[in-house]
Order: sequence, then structure tokens, then C-alpha cells
Amino acid sequence: NAPTKLGRMLRTRDHVVVLEIFDTLKEDTRQNLRVMANFDSFIYPITGKWKGRTRVIAHDLSCGGIAFFCDYPLEDGEEFEVVIPITEHPVILHAQVIRHRLSKSKIPLYAAKFLNMVDDEEAFVREAVFGLQIQNHNKHRETASTSFNL
Repeated sequence: NAPTKLGRMLRTRDHVVVLEIFDTLKEDTRQNLRVMANFDSFIYPITGKWKGRTRVIAHDLSCGGIAFFCDYPLEDGEEFEVVIPITEHPVILHAQVIRHRLSKSKIPLYAAKFLNMVDDEEAFVREAVFGLQIQNHNKHRETASTSFNL
């Protein structure tokens, strides 16, 4: 029940992450850290008029939802199940499309929120999000040091 904080990661060592807090966020502000993600997955319809499964490519992931590219047309409000394969144990989560837009490649980018998550599912996704953040941070550091050493 603590207020959501905005900050940045200062350093990591083993399983310890040190953060610097900048600000307290308002209630209408995004409440979950969103990190870039790039993995293939599948979605399965719950309320849609389609059957079977459809391939998606993740764009970003948070503990509250996922953004993904999908060339099959989905409706705002449509519910589906999505496989999150990058968690310790892959999980299938119930989600709902909240908005979509065309990307530069003309394939729609969908934003969806997770629904009815249980504690174990949330813990797996949270661990995956922080793992992605550390990977992205390390890639950024490697790129910066490589370009600096040219």
C-alpha cells in the first residue's frame, strides 16, 4: 500500500539491486516498470471470434501487462491468454487488449493488461521484468564502453 516511486537503478551485484528514488508518482501514473522485451510467443482467444492460436512478438513487458506486435486484428477490450516464455517456468496469463496502433512496419502494436493474476504468476513476471531490466542495462553498458573505446 506504499505510494509508487520513480527512480533508476544505480548498480547491481549478484541478486542485489540498488535504486535511487526521484519522485512519488500520482495514482493515475503507470504503476509498473515497463522494460523492452523481444521474444516470440502465442495468444489464445477467450472472447474473440477467432479460434486456435496466433503468433505474437513481444515489444515490452511489465508486471501489469504486455505490448506486442500481432498481424491478426484484435479488438480493444478483447480477452485472450498469452504465453510468457521468459519466466522461470513459462506461464499462461489472462489479458485484455486496452489499445492498439499501427507500427512503422504496418503490423499493429497492441497494449494489454493482465487480469486476475495469482501471487505465483505475479512473482514469476516480476522476476522476469527485473531480469530483463538488468540485461538491458548490461547491454547498454557494453555498447557504451565499446563505442567509447573505438
